[in-house]
Amino acid sequence: MKTKTASAFLGVVIGLAAPFDPAYSAPKWACLEPALKTELAHKLTFQGDFASLISEMRPELAEVAALNAATAKMGFEMRYSRIVWIWQEDPSRLSDPDAFWAFAWSDEDTKAWREASAEHASMHDRVEALKTELTEHQDTAALREFASELRKETTYVDLLTEFGAAVRSDRDRVAECY
Repeated sequence: MKTKTASAFLGVVIGLAAPFDPAYSAPKWACLEPALKTELAHKLTFQGDFASLISEMRPELAEVAALNAATAKMGFEMRYSRIVWIWQEDPSRLSDPDAFWAFAWSDEDTKAWREASAEHASMHDRVEALKTELTEHQDTAALREFASELRKETTYVDLLTEFGAAVRSDRDRVAECY
């Protein structure tokens, strides 16, 4: 059954999800993969653009902004890798288009995913190392404070609005795969 819903994005953002409809089935990978890759590309681009904006406005935060972007980008790549793994292991876990963006992920999943591939284990370790490095960076608090202030700036609002529209479109494309 095919359905198109923007509520998938909104539901995840505000913590609501439509009730699961057992009539849905796991999407076809040939449809899902390009939609997910496009969504990933938009997320990576946004992180790079956000880091660039911070670096232009506050050059003294350029290093930590780049580290923040690298951490987020690697996290998004790891999430994509986990979706691919779930698809290969148990595609029924991706059978609900409204919960697709917030699928359950357990410690057991992490262990099995890491054991499935040396690349997965390396990616996980790199994400954890980047998170630690970001947490311990001397300018992280200043970056967070500036990022909070930046939310009032037109340049940031425009960047975020463009990103939000792209992600909504990407999520609609994923919903069309069902």
